[in-house]
Amino acid sequence: MSAAPDLMNLTFHDWEGARSAHLEAMPRSATVGQAVAEAVRALELPFSSFYKALHDGRELNHGDTLDEIGLETDDDLDLVPEVSAG
Repeated sequence: MSAAPDLMNLTFHDWEGARSAHLEAMPRSATVGQAVAEAVRALELPFSSFYKALHDGRELNHGDTLDEIGLETDDDLDLVPEVSAG
């Protein structure tokens, strides 16, 4: 289903490629961080971890809006956990 001009549909895949979540009607003004939070909820991933979104292998900045980074409706993104070395 096509989204309204100010809304978009996105599909997030987990880092293993085993599961995916289709987010419908995300505002283009939403930040990547907001979309990641929605995907984490939809995929029922632990909230105690931090995740980043990748589009075509490029890491997306959590503060950028979906529109600013040029995502199109029905784009696929990968959701990967952030790993920090101690």
